[in-house]
Amino acid sequence: MALNLSVFDTVSQANSGAVLHLTVPGSGVPAYLDEGVKNPKKPLTITLLGLDSDEYTKYVQVKARARRKSNKKDDIDIEQSIQDACELYAKLTVGWENIPDKEGNAMPFTFENAVNLYKSFKDIRVQVGNFIAEQENFIKS
Repeated sequence: MALNLSVFDTVSQANSGAVLHLTVPGSGVPAYLDEGVKNPKKPLTITLLGLDSDEYTKYVQVKARARRKSNKKDDIDIEQSIQDACELYAKLTVGWENIPDKEGNAMPFTFENAVNLYKSFKDIRVQVGNFIAEQENFIKS
């Protein structure tokens, strides 16, 4: 059987998104909203676009244009870097399930809520960053 060149269309696959099932920090155990019950059924998941996606390309182009127009030195501002990462990850987030707010209620998915989630919880930010960086997460065999 001949190889179908569609396997090389990583842009379409990244645009389709993939689901990240969050894990408990330090354990690698999948995280569930209803943790502690016999058969948990509410996984904490985030649906993300990949780095080959159109959304990522647009974001990078906008940031590059802004950087060229600004006369700022190349000093690294850690707080701004974190903010930029949170905004990028929020742009690449297309939805989620079972992500609770501070009161334990389902938090609606919005860009602003995504930015706040990623700013508030470093481990979630790291898991999202690692997930989108792995092209294999978006390749359908």
